[in-house]
Amino acid sequence: MDVNAQFIKNRRQQNLWSQQQLSDMAGLSLRTLQRVEKTSTASLETVKSLASVFEVNPSDILKGDNDAFEETPQSYPISSTKLKAKRRRLIIGLSLVCLVNAITLFMLFDRHEKGLIEPSTFYFLKNFVSITTILSVVVTLVQGFRKKIFIKNDFW
Repeated sequence: MDVNAQFIKNRRQQNLWSQQQLSDMAGLSLRTLQRVEKTSTASLETVKSLASVFEVNPSDILKGDNDAFEETPQSYPISSTKLKAKRRRLIIGLSLVCLVNAITLFMLFDRHEKGLIEPSTFYFLKNFVSITTILSVVVTLVQGFRKKIFIKNDFW
């Protein structure tokens, strides 16, 4: 497919990305991106990947009036391996935080039942751990949505 290489290069430079950074975000090899910018040709998957990174419709990257794409940028799945790896790390990290907080709560309740912790200290620590768990989940999800690691369809 004929693509507008100047558009790709300009968008890359506007975002202050190197070719390596853009290729990593799009899940492409550096050589593929260099070829696209030099020869103005790309495969359908390459166009979709670049459009996803730039948050534009794939037809915006193609030369001329091309109606090959009727879908919006949100309607096709993220194919970037880097985004999938980020999502996996984020979910694993969030799971570990929740697991540690659950173990901490279990230990607090156990110590409280045995009378090893004063009631006022127990209530403070219980509330503190509960609130930090909730805040951790909320902050992680908000950051995931803002960085487009998660999309609405992941949850609904």
